[in-house]
Amino acid sequence: ESEDFNARNCLDTIQTMIFIEGYLEDKELLDCYMAAIEAKVTVRQEFKLDSIHSASDNLVVAVNQRRGQRLDEERSGVLRKSVEQAVIKATRKALTKKFNMNQRKLKLPVDSC
Repeated sequence: ESEDFNARNCLDTIQTMIFIEGYLEDKELLDCYMAAIEAKVTVRQEFKLDSIHSASDNLVVAVNQRRGQRLDEERSGVLRKSVEQAVIKATRKALTKKFNMNQRKLKLPVDSC
């Protein structure tokens, strides 16, 4: 049974919520959203998950849109990179925890899940 075990069977859903305090133009908001999607794809590929995106995955990027200083190109790039790094870190942590829990519960070899 462990040979047939697929990493996808370990995974229920990945809920990702990003909250940003500040004001973003539409382009910057879309940039953050795309950075988060790319980060999730990167981690899913690291974990060798069959499906890059499942129907149960959700991604929310919320911004309070408080008027403030607009982001210049450099600061916009820093924000994008920060979102990407935060999503990678959180997704890795969640998948590692989920897979380690399933390995203990199902007594599977480390490389099967």
